[in-house]
Amino acid sequence: MTCTSQQAERDCATIFINAATLLWPTVQQRFDGVQVNSPPPSNASWFRWTFQHSEGMQASLANIDGQRRWRREGQIIVQCFGLLDHGGKTLAQRMAETIRDAYQGSSTQSGVWFRNATHREVGIDGPHYQANASVQFSYDEMR
Repeated sequence: MTCTSQQAERDCATIFINAATLLWPTVQQRFDGVQVNSPPPSNASWFRWTFQHSEGMQASLANIDGQRRWRREGQIIVQCFGLLDHGGKTLAQRMAETIRDAYQGSSTQSGVWFRNATHREVGIDGPHYQANASVQFSYDEMR
């Protein structure tokens, strides 16, 4: 199955939104590249979702129509900020684990595959403790 980069990003964001909303409905979700007219909350926990391509290579010879399959790869990074006076480190770790588990061992109907889902503790960031979930993705695009 193949998809476009826009479809891949949309499908990957949907997985995050569904998981975060289900288990952390009151935690603000922010998305890299989306304008927000206020700074991140200093009195609440929050997420920042980032989708980054890193590799692209030809994955097939041209078909009869001259189209080739191109493999696209990259990484999703979700920064999880747990408010220190509400469980800080443990909260941020649980948030990151939730996101890791949402992607781990899964794929989308459009053909995006996920691997190497993990989470890492980052440390104190102002009034928050930060942990990150990271997931590698790949999909094929026809051009």
